[in-house]
Amino acid sequence: LSAALAIENSNVRAAAADALAAAGPTAARAAPKLEELVRKTYRDEFDPKAAPRPDGPEAAYWKALARVGAPAVPHLVALLDHK
Repeated sequence: LSAALAIENSNVRAAAADALAAAGPTAARAAPKLEELVRKTYRDEFDPKAAPRPDGPEAAYWKALARVGAPAVPHLVALLDHK
């Protein structure tokens, strides 16, 4: 599943993230790639008109990190440090 996170198609990446979320803590090795994908969706400045869809791939990446649990905490903390 981690390899699917590198595929260019966002629907495939979102499906992989959903599957990783279902796997929970056993998907801990995917946390760095999930962090990377979330970072790619960040904008330099917040624009409410360009906010990600709540059902889009970005939400799937966040959900997967949350479901991984404790092993993903360093990656979640790093993401919260965004300017």
